[in-house]
Amino acid sequence: MPSESTYQQPTTCPHCGVGQDLHTNTTGARPPEDGDVAICWRCGDVAVFAAGPFGVTRRKPTGPEDARIRRDPRLRRVLAAMALARGPATQTDTEGP
Repeated sequence: MPSESTYQQPTTCPHCGVGQDLHTNTTGARPPEDGDVAICWRCGDVAVFAAGPFGVTRRKPTGPEDARIRRDPRLRRVLAAMALARGPATQTDTEGP
C-alpha cells in the first residue's frame, strides 16, 4: 500500500524504457513536480519529472541539469547505495524492456 509520500502514476524511464507506477517523494508528502529528480530502479540513471496535461512524465536531464544533479551529495549517496543493491551489471540489466 502506498504511503502518503508515494504518488501513483505510470511513467517510463527515458534511459532504459522500463515503466514504473509508484514514485516516492523523499522531501514531503506531495506528488512529483516539474523539475524534480527521479531515479530508475532498473537502470539506476537519473531523470527529471516534466509536468504535462496528463500529469508528469520523466525525461532525460539536459547537460547543465545533469551536471548539477550529479554534484548533489545526497543524490551521490543514493546512487552509490542503489548500485551496491543492484550488484554487478549484467547484459540483461542494460537491455531495454
